[in-house]
This record gives sequence, structure tokens and C-alpha cells, in this order.
Amino acid sequence: MSKKRDVFNNLDKFSFIKEEITGSLIFTDIYGTISSIAKTPGGAFVGKSIREALELVNALFRVAVVSGRPLDEAKEMVGLEDLTYLANHGLDSLIDGKVTIKESKADRGVIEDAIATLKTSGALEDGMTFEDKGLSLAIHYRLTNDNARSETMLKDLLSPLAKKHNMTLLMGRMVIELKSKKSNKGEAVLTTIERFGSRNAIYIGDDTTDVDAFKVIAGLRDRNLIKGFSIGVLSDETPEEVINESDFFLRSVDGVESFLRWLSLV
Repeated sequence: MSKKRDVFNNLDKFSFIKEEITGSLIFTDIYGTISSIAKTPGGAFVGKSIREALELVNALFRVAVVSGRPLDEAKEMVGLEDLTYLANHGLDSLIDGKVTIKESKADRGVIEDAIATLKTSGALEDGMTFEDKGLSLAIHYRLTNDNARSETMLKDLLSPLAKKHNMTLLMGRMVIELKSKKSNKGEAVLTTIERFGSRNAIYIGDDTTDVDAFKVIAGLRDRNLIKGFSIGVLSDETPEEVINESDFFLRSVDGVESFLRWLSLV
């Protein structure tokens, strides 16, 4: 990975965010970005030190946490009440104390159908973990004996359901997710930028679900509607799409914390 795209070799390019603090937005994913990847989803947490860094940044800017997790779970992981939360890929939100949840009985029916299909297929195996998030379903397979085989099997089972019901099938870091098309992280970011009339934005994320947000930031910047960059967080599992679509990169969750602390120094 070229050092030319390392955030810490390009801090001067981020000076704009400190020059116009009011109305600026800092977006961050949780899992793999401000929380290390864990063996199981429930084992992930946001550490005290990075939580403190988030508080410092939120005292200056508006910090928006963007996550595929349900709202209550995202809030519990981060442990800060005063942030903006765009959870379940933007389907659920907490903004200035107001909770908004997009509901759809039709989409919920598809998720229930998918759960039943998986349970009756005989394809589930030890090491798979279900995450029923209401309008989406994530199956984690990091702990299975053969990750590649598990991924192929789950895709074969869920792809027909996604196509039949016009749902989205997302592939992440040892996780496959079936979700409603009513929102994604890119749409959530765009809506939030428009809501606050923001002229400056930074998005930090590590997985394929963050790429939609990367593209929104780039598109708004190319049309001179905002100043902003996307930052990919690297690891041994970083998808190529994250590397290709992000403007800059940080090398770890610790790197994210260091960057947040730099942002707080104005």
C-alpha cells in the first residue's frame, strides 16, 4: 500500500475540517473501525481510550456512528449518548435525542422466511452465528471449519431469496447479510449531510458496506458540494473494494484513535 495515501502522511489535506468546525461531520463505522474484529459479533467492544477520543471530537464536530448493527446494540457498543447514530445501515437512527425506525412488514416477512429456510436446509453448521436485526439478517461464519465453503453455501441459499424479494445481499468480513433496499450507509450519510447542510465531511470505515458511503463522499466532493474524504481502515482481511474506493487509509483501529485525537487538537 502506497505511503502516498496514508492519512498521517497527508494531514495537511485534512486541515479544512479544522478551519470550518461548525457544521462539519465525522462519520465512523464501528466494527473493525473503532472496535477490533472479534471471533464472534458479541465479543466486539469499543475500548475506553477510543471512546474518550470520540468524546473529544464530538465536543467540536458532530460525530455520526454508522453501523449495520441495530440501534440499541450500536449505542451499547459505543457507550456514548450524545453522538448521532445511523444504525442498521441507516434504517434506524438517533439524532438529537429523536429515534426513527423504518418499519416494513413485507421485508420482515422475507427475513423470517430466510431464517426458516436456513434452519430447515440442514446447511447450518457449528461456528455460524445468527444476527436477526429486524429488517436484516446477518450470518457470521468466521468460526466455521471452512470459511470459503460456508460463504459459498450461504450465498447459494440466500441469493434466490434476495432476488425474488428485491432484497440486497451483502458480503463482508466473514459475514453475509440479507437486508432491505430501503437504505444503505451511503444513503444514510447523504441524508445526514443534507439534513445539517454540512459543507465538510469525513467518513471512516473498513468493510464493503462502507463503500456506498465512500462513493457518496466522492460524488459530493466532485460536484463541489462538500469538502471531504473517505478513509479505509486496513487489516489482513481488507476487501479490495475498500482499498480501491477509499481516498486515504489508516492502518488499524489504533490508527483511527490517533487520527481522532489529532482532529480534537484545534
